[in-house]
Amino acid sequence: MLLGRVQPFLKQLLSPVILVLIWEASVRLGFVDSEFLPSPGQILQAMREMGAAELLPELAATLFRIAIGFFIAAVVGVLLGSWMAISSRANGFFYPILASTYAIPKSSFIPLFILWFGLGFWPIVLVVFIACALPVVVYTFHGISEVPKLRVWSALSFGVSRRDLFWSVLLPAAMPEILVGMRIALGFAFTVAIAGEMIVSTTGLGKLIFSYGEGGVYPSMFAVICVLLIVAYVADLLFMAFIDYYLRWLDRGHSSGGGA
Repeated sequence: MLLGRVQPFLKQLLSPVILVLIWEASVRLGFVDSEFLPSPGQILQAMREMGAAELLPELAATLFRIAIGFFIAAVVGVLLGSWMAISSRANGFFYPILASTYAIPKSSFIPLFILWFGLGFWPIVLVVFIACALPVVVYTFHGISEVPKLRVWSALSFGVSRRDLFWSVLLPAAMPEILVGMRIALGFAFTVAIAGEMIVSTTGLGKLIFSYGEGGVYPSMFAVICVLLIVAYVADLLFMAFIDYYLRWLDRGHSSGGGA
């Protein structure tokens, strides 16, 4: 039983392990200049030298900004996407705004936020919010819009009020789509947070990457990048585990409700 759960995880590790081995061999054999691309061994050594005392505070600063921006985006995105799906007037008003900004790189808003809010915490949180809110809005809108009409009519025929219809029928039915949008948003959150920290922050992993890169300390720069990759990967795994748990619970709830 335990082996069956571990095997998928081990399969996911296979390709990164092979890549690291090829990378290490390429540097050792002289195919790659270690001055510009340090070997995994050099990066690991740099990570040891930096230690938790240097890495953990910067990691905590980055994750805090991501968490605040992502949480606000999730709440606002679900509410706005739902409103647009339910109200044609809201959709007509907000759709042009969202459509015109969707393709713009979200990091381009950072200079504007610096002008408005100065350097530091809020420009990064706001750019994370914008980057995360858009996919959540889009997936929420499509998730609620695609709820079968028969399910809605059936709920209304059983006496469900229009106020309760959203919470008891539309939102639960759209949750798979909403969660997909949130997972995509989580990846955006890491990307724009690091970009923002490189420009406007004195703390965070992005600032460490920029500082070490500017100083030519490439093993330490790659060490921070590796920490970021690991943390982002673990965050995605945890979110996927939450999605699986929630959807299993949702399926059980629907099954028991149907059986009653």
